[in-house]
Amino acid sequence: MMSGMNCPHNIYIHVPFCISKCKYCAFYSVANLQPDWKRYADGICSELQFWAEKLGRITIPTVFFGGGTPSLMPTEIFAQIISCIQKYFDLDENCEISLESNPGTLDANKLRDFVRYGVNRLSVGVQSLTDSELEFLGRKHNVRQALNLLESAQNMNLRVSGDFIYGLPNHNEKSVENLCNQINQLKLEHVSMYELTIEKHTPFGQMNLNMPDNENMARMYETIQGA
Repeated sequence: MMSGMNCPHNIYIHVPFCISKCKYCAFYSVANLQPDWKRYADGICSELQFWAEKLGRITIPTVFFGGGTPSLMPTEIFAQIISCIQKYFDLDENCEISLESNPGTLDANKLRDFVRYGVNRLSVGVQSLTDSELEFLGRKHNVRQALNLLESAQNMNLRVSGDFIYGLPNHNEKSVENLCNQINQLKLEHVSMYELTIEKHTPFGQMNLNMPDNENMARMYETIQGA
């Protein structure tokens, strides 16, 4: 084994499947409602074995399931992957196991099963607290579904994080200030605010959107910093 390779390493596992592609998304994902989950899990376990042979039985402080939409994953597939991680590595006693999720793909019962298999942190792709903006972004959930999922996760004493997007064509300092005030009322442990970026090879990239200019974007960013 190479010197220094036995230090702790975090694990990121990409789940590339979605119900549909959002209009702004440039990440690698495929819209597939019936993926071959067994083939996917077997591939992930083979990759884990490969790295175990390279790194040895190291300690894992965090495991992050990102996507795509990891909350689409059957819980038994999640359990298989966690079992493989435990087979080849040592999970830290305070290991944080995070699952990215989209409202509408995860109810309280399924979330409870994820928790039973080890999830202790949930990242929720809320993106907006306005239904019309969610529709504009190409999201498949509504505000009520997002709030219900956040509430369910908080009731299970999970660490809960929410993702939000600002800088939409109709946004200004006041609308972003209102969004921040709404988010603060949710009492989340962590919030990520992302500026809407138009990527060339996305549906938004093919539209002539009237986006806020750089000066307005900067003022919105400063508003977020002070919220």
